[in-house]
Amino acid sequence: MPTRQPVFKPSARRECTRESVCRHIRRFRRASSVFFRGFTLVELLVVIAIIGMLVGLLLPAVQQAREAARRMNCADHLRQTGLAILNYESQMGYFPGMGSSVTEMCGFSVQARILPFMEQDGVNQLIDYSVPPMSGSKGNMKLNPAQSRAASVRIASYLCPSDGEDPVFTEYQLDGAGEGASLNGTNFMVVVGSGKGTSYDMRFPTDGIFYCESKVTFGMIPDGTSNTLMLAESLLGNHQNSEKDPVIGRQVGTSGSLKGNSAEPGFAGVSDPSESQLRAWGMEASKFQGNRGAGWLFGRSLFTGAVAAMPPNPAFPDSTGSSSQQMGFYFARSAHLGGANCMTADGSCRFFSNGIERSLFQAMGSRNGKEEESGTE
Repeated sequence: MPTRQPVFKPSARRECTRESVCRHIRRFRRASSVFFRGFTLVELLVVIAIIGMLVGLLLPAVQQAREAARRMNCADHLRQTGLAILNYESQMGYFPGMGSSVTEMCGFSVQARILPFMEQDGVNQLIDYSVPPMSGSKGNMKLNPAQSRAASVRIASYLCPSDGEDPVFTEYQLDGAGEGASLNGTNFMVVVGSGKGTSYDMRFPTDGIFYCESKVTFGMIPDGTSNTLMLAESLLGNHQNSEKDPVIGRQVGTSGSLKGNSAEPGFAGVSDPSESQLRAWGMEASKFQGNRGAGWLFGRSLFTGAVAAMPPNPAFPDSTGSSSQQMGFYFARSAHLGGANCMTADGSCRFFSNGIERSLFQAMGSRNGKEEESGTE
């Protein structure tokens, strides 16, 4: 007998398949409702608030850690500059001097003279020491075209990473220097003196280690090298001039009442001005200029010098006389919280707080005042 073949019912197979699919869909929906339920708006807002609180707590700590690293980097740069000065002294037998002559208005800076000891011999070879860094007449001095290549070189070791201001200056004293000429600045200043008597005017001998054509030796520092300031950091200018509302720390006030030294013996200077007098010269100046530190090449106090007449970061502008940028009260300043890095003649880099007594900090600006120091961090 022939074998009977089963009768295939398409509708039954389709019905079975449809039921199986529906069953799987129901299971998936139940699992999704348990394991893949979305956030409510309230839950989302709570999560965002918690994340915001964590960021608010962690961000200041991160910023403080970064600033601490920048401050250490600044100290390393300052130390490198100071060691180059000491190496210069070791080879020459005396510390390098500021400028090149009293009548020349602007000679070469200490920062320029120590370039071979900063591993910057290539930059040093760009400088033509047979001609002055500036040319022109008094009141109209401009960058000497022969020095434009050297002046435009940025030397990272002369800069503080916390400053934040552009170290390239194109607004000042560049007429005739050639197209594209610029001045590269520095944060690290040689300490001219204490600011007492005539020690704010580097054109003449001061009580500090550096002044015009100085050749100070270790034997001329009876206060001791650990008690005598050699370098101090300062802030770069803000590239702007104004006649009022000075930006403290970024602009220097020009005061006609602030007089310079005199070639006559026994000139008394301004006789150790009080803090109120220094404030008046800074705040009540006739104009304010934003070129502080605008050129490591130039041996002018405005560009590469500082005076220890006030503790770091005073709450009023630096000041200079209308007759010369080589004399004035240019203070130690920094973007660090609470003070500024300075270096003494023994090669020690220290952080001096804003709260150090004025008399103590001023005493450290002199090399022969027979004072003792305290108040460092």
